Amino acid sequence: MHQQTLCEAIKDRKNVSVLYDDDYVPRIFSPYIVFTSSRDNVLVAGYQVLNPAELTESNEWRQLDLGKIRSVTPTENNFTPDVSFDPFSKRYGNRVICHVKQNIQ
Repeated sequence: MHQQTLCEAIKDRKNVSVLYDDDYVPRIFSPYIVFTSSRDNVLVAGYQVLNPAELTESNEWRQLDLGKIRSVTPTENNFTPDVSFDPFSKRYGNRVICHVKQNIQ
């Protein structure tokens, strides 16, 4: 459901506003990769820029289950991918749906 929106945001390097699970205030998230877990859940991983409900959870790498995302809206703000991000890491296996591309200099 939200997979296409997230993949477009990843391609465009746009932060997204996400209502997740029982959130009552949206969190801001920089999506890097959408993949299928070993348990067949579709997840998005990236940096949680801001979580107003839990300020100590801001600026952290997070994985969110797409099945628990209630809404996702791209923002106007772009993000710059961390150069250490590796979409070919074993943690994602061969189950990557889409991922952010690094700049080629």
